[in-house]
Amino acid sequence: ARATTTDGGFSALTIGPDGTVWVMDIDEDKHCPPDIEDRDCQGTVLLRLEEDGSLTTIEDWADVYDGDANASQLAASPDGDVWLVGTQRGRPEGAELLLRFDGEGWEAIPGPEGWDPGGRGRNRYLDFGPDGALWVKADVAGGLARFDDPGWTTLTEADGVEPWGEPWGEPSFFSGDLLDVAADGSLWLLGSEAEETEGACGGVAHYHGTTWTSYLVEYCIHHLAIAPDGSVWLGANVIYREPVGLYVITPEAVAAKEAEVSEPPSIEEANDGQDPTTTDILPGVLLSVEEEEPGIFKVVNDGARDLALGDDTDIVAGHDGGIWLLREDHFIRLGSDVAHVWPEAGRPHRVGFEVAPDGTVW
Repeated sequence: ARATTTDGGFSALTIGPDGTVWVMDIDEDKHCPPDIEDRDCQGTVLLRLEEDGSLTTIEDWADVYDGDANASQLAASPDGDVWLVGTQRGRPEGAELLLRFDGEGWEAIPGPEGWDPGGRGRNRYLDFGPDGALWVKADVAGGLARFDDPGWTTLTEADGVEPWGEPWGEPSFFSGDLLDVAADGSLWLLGSEAEETEGACGGVAHYHGTTWTSYLVEYCIHHLAIAPDGSVWLGANVIYREPVGLYVITPEAVAAKEAEVSEPPSIEEANDGQDPTTTDILPGVLLSVEEEEPGIFKVVNDGARDLALGDDTDIVAGHDGGIWLLREDHFIRLGSDVAHVWPEAGRPHRVGFEVAPDGTVW
């Protein structure tokens, strides 16, 4: 293991398709609003990690935008571009936009109509589909916007898209992983408190083209990761302050629930007549599970440790299908009896835990 540090402090991390590691750093006296005089203000800067472990500061975006960038919003597109969210601190309403760095220079792209990324910290998550389209949560009916260069498509109820606010309402404030796009292009979003769930957090919602399906609606969802096989791994609990358990929604459960719209098959039919087994959930790992709903399991043991203690702070799915859990002072891969202790340079941060295409953990 190796550690790289700065004087400011990293606030977000992402990995490009070629394995390039990008981080956001806190930098004092950067991008101060024009009305602030003789006062310090905290800003951000984009850094690239080089092969020798050094960090290269990327040239400022001041030639296209005079504002700051959100410290926790950072994403790399399938073509290698790096995307940030511009913030409007001290600036007129409507100054929110996206900043794109293509390796040579910056471009400022206005956000979709009704978009407000600045008001809820890291809860306006950015993610890319397999076709390279950028998805964001938009504050309009329907709640989704898609960017295909050069413009936005906003999905609303008027377009025939059922609003995701039924029954979830506003997005959850419990997690920054608000939006995740699966390999098939479908979207997973976190729900929030709703009257229909009598105060529960709202579970997780799946948008697969024209309609929504929901899962574990009585649960608070804290972490979300989608494995290459389509299984969805969640950190969840029923009461927000109780231990967070590890759950998995299998592809069979998703297929069966989506089919309920037309000709609902049973889980057995969706799984070619065979009930899911522990070995089907994560190949090569014998998991002890408790079935919450057909095809949806709570994982209690991975053969190496008890997983019911609920001390996971993030979940990441590796490109090889492995599932990694970030904990207070170490991280683990399900099925391995090795606990990787975090370097002494610092403690792990949930917005900066990623697995590169070559399997390296950052």
